[in-house]
Amino acid sequence: MISESDSKDLKRNQELLDSAISKLEIQSVLVRESKTFVRDNFAPSDEELNDYITQTFAKPTQSGDSNDSLQYGFKIMAGIRLIHKDDIEHARESDSTDFICAEIRTHFVALYDAKESLSKDEENIFHQKNAIFNVWPYWREFVQQMGWRMGAPYFHVKLLKQRNLVNPKHQPKK
Repeated sequence: MISESDSKDLKRNQELLDSAISKLEIQSVLVRESKTFVRDNFAPSDEELNDYITQTFAKPTQSGDSNDSLQYGFKIMAGIRLIHKDDIEHARESDSTDFICAEIRTHFVALYDAKESLSKDEENIFHQKNAIFNVWPYWREFVQQMGWRMGAPYFHVKLLKQRNLVNPKHQPKK
């Protein structure tokens, strides 16, 4: 059961988010950095692909307005990796990259024009709860293109839902 205090916080956060959304209009989503990796000699057959799973992760990394007080940029890091399903628990708990068969990591910046300046609270809640939804379609397309160019097996990137956002303790280690 949600406490009265938590309920008030949720309501306030939703009000801040709604206010920020009403003030912002997306202008572009840009790739700022990207890294790819495919293990040497990794070329599973279609049947063997059933033995592999993907880990997808995304998180807001930094927000801040540009030189213009009515333009905001929100940075989002996203990644996907292919791991043999027998190694999934080891991969979550280890700093080792030995378990990774293929991986794509990208840093995006989503740029927005604002009708009026955001408060710091509006900026923070928008970055944490909404900017990633504007980046996600670009991320899905990027993964498909890069995976094909890498000669990697097909990476399935699911539609993003609020409840699927990263739980920091399940974030793959870098």
